[in-house]
Amino acid sequence: IALSGEENTQTTQQAHLFGQLLSALKTNNFEDYKEFKEGFFTNLHLYNHNEKNDILTILYHASYENHKLGIENSLNELFQLNCFAAENDFLLEEGYISNYRFWNIIFIGFAAQEIEWTEKFIRELGEYLQETEREDTILICTAMLAFHKNNFEESLQILATVKFQNLTYGLYAKTLQLQCYFELGEEYNDLFSNLTSSFNLYINRKEGFADTTKKAFSNFISFAKQLQKIRYDPNKSFTAFTKKLSITKNISNKTWLLEKTKEMQDGKKQNLS
Repeated sequence: IALSGEENTQTTQQAHLFGQLLSALKTNNFEDYKEFKEGFFTNLHLYNHNEKNDILTILYHASYENHKLGIENSLNELFQLNCFAAENDFLLEEGYISNYRFWNIIFIGFAAQEIEWTEKFIRELGEYLQETEREDTILICTAMLAFHKNNFEESLQILATVKFQNLTYGLYAKTLQLQCYFELGEEYNDLFSNLTSSFNLYINRKEGFADTTKKAFSNFISFAKQLQKIRYDPNKSFTAFTKKLSITKNISNKTWLLEKTKEMQDGKKQNLS
């Protein structure tokens, strides 16, 4: 780090950037992310394929850490890095894209509300998933696409066509079902209530889930149930619920819960006015 910071003719642009990145990783401080990114893309021609991959991984990590801190535009930065990786053939290894990386890109695309790009990515890159994961992955991604296009009944119909062998996909599917029931309103209240019970049983009976995963999805179910109650109680205040939701860190689909809370708050204010 010390050598890379010296201003002399022996210090290359590559060494300077790697020194900066290493220092940021040691301190877990990525406030200079824009400087790192600019230094990389300005001198892109200086790096070989492996170096580009390494730097992209660090930039991705930096953007994600900034996103967790609530730093503005960090989510879009994650999306732009994914676009760059897809456009420049950094995603395939030995002819396949890893399932983990595929899902990360999908979730960020949806979170950034880049639905058309995400749909194209699923269509074009889905065929490069390992055969054992491909069919179920494409199926649940298709259900997610329908959900994000507000076609909730279509999403439920897709999910009803298969039982996922992968335990994690079961989590995704049940989460999506619960969201669809919530979005479809009062007619689906009984299905919503029944699913919260069976979902909790699913999480706690399966041994393949880490404790942090169980907690994240248990928290999601709990907050979804609370939000459903508030929804039909005109005298209930959102203040305590919103505060508790905001400070809870280990929770799945937190962004969606916050969005629904804000929508309901805004609707309540309009009704009062």
